[in-house]
Amino acid sequence: MIIRRENKKPRGIVAAIAAVEGFGKSTTMAKMPGAYFLDVDEGSFGLDVPCIEFDGTVAGLLMVLQEIKSGKGPDDMKSLCIDTADKLVSVLSADLCQREKWKSMEEFDYGKCWNIFKPEWEKIWDILKTDIARGCGIDVFVSVHIDGNKTFTEKTSGKTWNRWAMRMPPKCAATVLEASDLYVTGIYDVLTETKGKERSKVTIAVDETRMIYTEHSSTWDGKCRNYITMPDGSPMKKKMTLDAFQKNLQGIIEVSTDKTAPKPEKPKPAPVEAKPKAEKPKAAPKPEPEPTDDLPPELEDDSTERPIIVKLRKAMAAYDLTEKQMFDKYNPKHADRYGEVSSLSEWSDAFVEWLLKGMDRIAQVLKK
Repeated sequence: MIIRRENKKPRGIVAAIAAVEGFGKSTTMAKMPGAYFLDVDEGSFGLDVPCIEFDGTVAGLLMVLQEIKSGKGPDDMKSLCIDTADKLVSVLSADLCQREKWKSMEEFDYGKCWNIFKPEWEKIWDILKTDIARGCGIDVFVSVHIDGNKTFTEKTSGKTWNRWAMRMPPKCAATVLEASDLYVTGIYDVLTETKGKERSKVTIAVDETRMIYTEHSSTWDGKCRNYITMPDGSPMKKKMTLDAFQKNLQGIIEVSTDKTAPKPEKPKPAPVEAKPKAEKPKAAPKPEPEPTDDLPPELEDDSTERPIIVKLRKAMAAYDLTEKQMFDKYNPKHADRYGEVSSLSEWSDAFVEWLLKGMDRIAQVLKK
């Protein structure tokens, strides 16, 4: 039994800014030092921030995250900002529909398509939190739009009311909230004034203040881990103006993280004792998934090689795989399906597309 008593802070945190349209989410993230944007929603226009491009596919995003977590990202990257999470859901779910030949995510009833998407979405957030925030010490900020017309029903009393909720499927929203160390909701507080007398009385809005809420309530979501404090070490305020939040955010991150903390070790699986197996007839091997003929968007590159081969080489570099490793392992499969070739550059487009979809698994196989 191992017992630890020291107070620890993580190398990096995951923070979500959930707010209404035009609240200032992108501007808030851009104020962080060393901020690099994964600008899915084109919210960085007018902001002086570098943007990371990807091809809009799950495989392409995983390749970008692999480069960052393996230390191949920009040296001055201190914050990775995703703008916005709800748009990212739309883009990646569209990629899934294209791969599965679905018309939309409502191809099957009862949310079956979203159940298939959920593991891909969870994997992305596990990498963001475990490998990039906790492992690399790069703080992850994500913005997300919210709507105030989501009806909530209290189970015990049956009472219903509207509350602010993320503009994405509940299963995806739950993953974002679970991964976040700090989740704040931003809404406008409207100051009103009543004018007139008797029947001529009218209430008008005279001022709007952008407010940040860090605590969960029946009206909105909020989350703040106990090690996340104000810059002076005092407990996080339950609410503050957006201006005050922006002013304090950098200090909040500095006091709530420890960039010198050791990287968390991933638990190793316990060894399993080999047991004698009764002889059984061998089951027929499962067929490899057939590659599709759909090609990813062409990438701009000065290379004379085909764009899809350039994309494969970038993926190999991200996962530290050599051409010899890939060719020796997978060329026999190419020969079985498409015929003999003498180099990786001659592999068929459909075969390379099939490989790109499984680069995580391929890297695990080749590095054993």
